[in-house]
Amino acid sequence: MTNGPRVLFANYGIPNCGVHQYGINLFSVLARSESFCFKYVDIQSLQDLDTAVGHGNYPVLIVNYHPQTLSFIQVEMSQRYSVVCLVVMYEM
Repeated sequence: MTNGPRVLFANYGIPNCGVHQYGINLFSVLARSESFCFKYVDIQSLQDLDTAVGHGNYPVLIVNYHPQTLSFIQVEMSQRYSVVCLVVMYEM
């Protein structure tokens, strides 16, 4: 594990779902980084995400997004947190 900048990776929290599995696979690749320290969290609600962001000093948030599983994620959310917010999409 690196001492580099911490990155929170938020994934859909229900197993046995393509979106969840994609997030697990993506995180497993990102976590090998020697430049960043990735932290994984399962979420199912905005409250879950708020709690995860609030429990760490993360300058970057990455969310594995799909409109059917994380419908509470909106474009305006980038203003909700004082960190860089990125979204990856399982499918369009």
